[in-house]
Amino acid sequence: MFTITCGSSMPWLHVVQPNLTAGHYGYIADEYERHVILRGVNVETEQRNIPADQDRPINPLLYNGQCPSNNYVYQEPPTCEIDYGKGMYNISDEWNSHNDFAQIRRWGFNVIRLCLSWSALEPTPGNYSEMYLQRIEQIVDWASEQQVYVILDMHEDLYSRYILGDKEQEIPPYLIASDGQDGAPEWAVMTDDWPALAFFGIGNLNLAMMKAFDNFYNNSIPPNATQGNAPGPGLQDHYIGAIAFLAKKFVNNSAVLGYEIMNEPQPGTHIDQYSFSSDYLYPFYKRVIQAITGVRDNLPDCPKYAPTGTNCSYPNLGINDKRHLFFVEPTAFRNLLDFTPQHSTPFTSYRNIVYSPHVYTHVFTIDSILHLNQSEYPPSFEFIFDVRHMLETSVDLELYVLKLAIEISFLQVNAFVNFAYESALNESVGLQTAIVVTEYGCGADADETLLIPTIESQDKTMISALIWPWKNNCFQEGCETSWSLYDSGSQNGTFANQNGPERPNRVRILSRIHPRGVIGQLKQYFYNTTTSSFVMTVNCANKTLLLSNNETIVYIPRRLNNSVINVTGEATLKNIINNPDQSRVVVINPTCSGPYHLLVANTTNEIDELSQQTFLNNNSSTKSNYRHETMQSMKNVYELFQLLHAAAIKTGEAFVAASSNSVNKFTALQNAVETNIKNIMPLLDKFRKQA
Repeated sequence: MFTITCGSSMPWLHVVQPNLTAGHYGYIADEYERHVILRGVNVETEQRNIPADQDRPINPLLYNGQCPSNNYVYQEPPTCEIDYGKGMYNISDEWNSHNDFAQIRRWGFNVIRLCLSWSALEPTPGNYSEMYLQRIEQIVDWASEQQVYVILDMHEDLYSRYILGDKEQEIPPYLIASDGQDGAPEWAVMTDDWPALAFFGIGNLNLAMMKAFDNFYNNSIPPNATQGNAPGPGLQDHYIGAIAFLAKKFVNNSAVLGYEIMNEPQPGTHIDQYSFSSDYLYPFYKRVIQAITGVRDNLPDCPKYAPTGTNCSYPNLGINDKRHLFFVEPTAFRNLLDFTPQHSTPFTSYRNIVYSPHVYTHVFTIDSILHLNQSEYPPSFEFIFDVRHMLETSVDLELYVLKLAIEISFLQVNAFVNFAYESALNESVGLQTAIVVTEYGCGADADETLLIPTIESQDKTMISALIWPWKNNCFQEGCETSWSLYDSGSQNGTFANQNGPERPNRVRILSRIHPRGVIGQLKQYFYNTTTSSFVMTVNCANKTLLLSNNETIVYIPRRLNNSVINVTGEATLKNIINNPDQSRVVVINPTCSGPYHLLVANTTNEIDELSQQTFLNNNSSTKSNYRHETMQSMKNVYELFQLLHAAAIKTGEAFVAASSNSVNKFTALQNAVETNIKNIMPLLDKFRKQA
């Protein structure tokens, strides 16, 4: 990842918790205490989101020196590395090489998030799949050879692919038959007969999915399911056992960066999002961490007959892994709101915790889902976040900003950024964690309007992030808006290739200069997509940081290998390493006697111009009333979604009541919808996009 010889093991990384007195948010650091920036992609091939008989093969033998055939039913083509074992730079990284991880390294990415499925890990109760584990290990080995870290992500979307909406049944207005996507095995789906119908077609409001999550958080015992090798009989017990199955395998593997405990967890039927996070979601995360690390949080062990108690520690499963990171997501409702209604306070004494929200502003936020007026909410990319002002003008609002236990004066930001990134930073401070946005992305038709502003916001807030996804399959009529970094391998309705060529515009945007390991306090960095220039400022006044390693390193992709490099301030340019793939690594020696700067541009004249600028200054004028308007919009949109959520829950309850009382189910659903929609429409009309 850094100045590492090919074939060497990868450095263990750890979390430096936020310290507002010292002037920094939480971040990930290496063994030399360098601030590490991670840039990566999501690889979704190992999750199971299509019918079981159409899944990509799991058997790792089918990938040794070959790549299984692509298929139109696959959302993403098979992940392969047919030349694995030849060394980091000794294999082809061209688009048609079938070497995914050499290609990932070529783009300049240093981490992937490998999406996994509980249904593949534990296909039958208490029996964990050794073959699936071997396939995961194979991918980790491929990544390690290319010095790419792996986050093992327990992925689920809408709980399970075994939640299926009945498209043939009669359905009242405002309800749409809705399927789950991936996650839990069929035996772990307990919906209590709630129908797979979603309000306005919003997957987050799928009635069956909500009830399935309720049973998961309650650790309900699935009927006719044996405990087997799981640590307990309940749904959470089985799930924790699946993560433990992974952790035992990779406990000593530093290429595995850590474990993302659950992707986009839904709150079920819990209306109060604050109490849901405090009483259900974060206690679940805490149990997983206790089971894998052995950390007790100053609590006695829970009895085996009640392992998910609230005033005791989940049983230590004997792995005692205290080196890997745990990535924790907020409720999936954040994707709709761009902020998390939660009490952001520490929930575990384990220090290697990374807050990992997703950012999909104007992609999955409620304005896009319900076709609302985007100028109203969310605040988009020209937002100056000023918590102090928001508190002073909004003392009556019970929104998340009022819940943060943070030093407000630290959070004055001069940069125009995506509100979602600033709110995520603030939440991470309350949780006392590092932060990595483990998903962002959009269709290729929105590269200029959404992708570039999103990535520039990552730079301005110094947040590591991973784009979704790596590759996609698509047919010709849908390829222009595909999210992939490569063109599809489809030709005339068939998939002759794993993928097509790189998308040039995405190379321009995503293959960019960025710091990888920084000695001192990283104050700011920014890559200008238009000019291909880069600036970075670091303050280093602690000479003890130089005792073990005194190198700051910055990555320059191959397409910019003729750039001019200039180091100023309290540091010297030690070396420029020319990698065999034509990328470069800038090596800087700071003296730790004060601030130092790195400037990269196309010409010496551009370097001179950059040195006269402060990159965070933005010529756009601040809207004086924008903050207050935004706070009011937050209140309105949160109220709107609360009403939608409540209406969905009441509809599910009415359906079950009708079933038990032999009342016509369609009539019961229709009455419930009509009763609850009256409270929603006035607020919805306020936000509705004008023709």
